[in-house]
Amino acid sequence: MVYSILGILVGILTIIQVIFMAIGKKERFCLIAVYIVCGLGFTGSGIGSFFIPKDVDYIPILCLLFFAILYLAITYIILKKRKTAQQHKIRSGKE
Repeated sequence: MVYSILGILVGILTIIQVIFMAIGKKERFCLIAVYIVCGLGFTGSGIGSFFIPKDVDYIPILCLLFFAILYLAITYIILKKRKTAQQHKIRSGKE
């Protein structure tokens, strides 16, 4: 039950983050799409776990784990690319 509530909470926070990303900065559409999918996946898995029978209760937890790994991997890749791009700008500016 804790995983369900936390999944719903993380999903709502992710969707709010996507809204602010879309309003504030011009992010790539694919990045926003992946974050929307993760947010809806978190929320859907959290809500769906209340309706799934107890014998297959591990499925929503695996879905939450999948969406968490996807979200972290995409965020790590994007942050790494931005850091590399900023280093190239600094290097080219000093030369």
